Amino acid sequence: MLEERLKAAGIHPLCFWLRAEEDLRLPEYKGALFRGGFGAYFRAAVCRTGAEKCAGCAELASCPYSLVFETPVAPERFALLRKYPHAPHPFVMTPPVDSRREIPRGEEFVIDITLIGPGVEHLPHFIGAIAAMGRGGKYGGRFRIARVDCASGLVFDGKTGRLEGKPAAWLPGERGRARRATLHFVTPLSLRWKGEYQEAPDFRAVAHGLLGRIHVLSAL
Repeated sequence: MLEERLKAAGIHPLCFWLRAEEDLRLPEYKGALFRGGFGAYFRAAVCRTGAEKCAGCAELASCPYSLVFETPVAPERFALLRKYPHAPHPFVMTPPVDSRREIPRGEEFVIDITLIGPGVEHLPHFIGAIAAMGRGGKYGGRFRIARVDCASGLVFDGKTGRLEGKPAAWLPGERGRARRATLHFVTPLSLRWKGEYQEAPDFRAVAHGLLGRIHVLSAL
């Protein structure tokens, strides 16, 4: 049952290989910088109204930025989301998780982005926004996209600027039953269990959060 839901969700893991065009200076935790910069350039590229805020915009239901970052709830279609202001975003971004604060010119580094369900349809917007962010140089310095690849091979060639193939979908593998697992929390985590935020979440809190997210994503 769980494997079928994961297959139906349409999970597409991608690696964005970026090359520093100058010496980059970055914070120890790079998630806020890359996600914030990506969101700003994404919105600038696709916004058709120029509204200061997305709330109340007439284009909210069809705007790529809204669908990716705001992800409005359609309660008439998804009753289980009536109590939520937004649906889960159709992507997960994992920045470089090492602690270094400088990346020398010419060196490559990677950002992992997993597109979920209809999120894969916006891959050209993801590529365009990250490329624009790199050209702008406002977020640590200038960089460019060297390539984007997935498990099946090259998806985007930074030299030619062309999409070379469709992202492969992740499928659950055949593995034996696990009796023990260790989780390493390497980026900030906000997790609630029974209405309270958890400073040291146990297995039940983590499993409940994961299963709940899978349930909502598969419903969407």
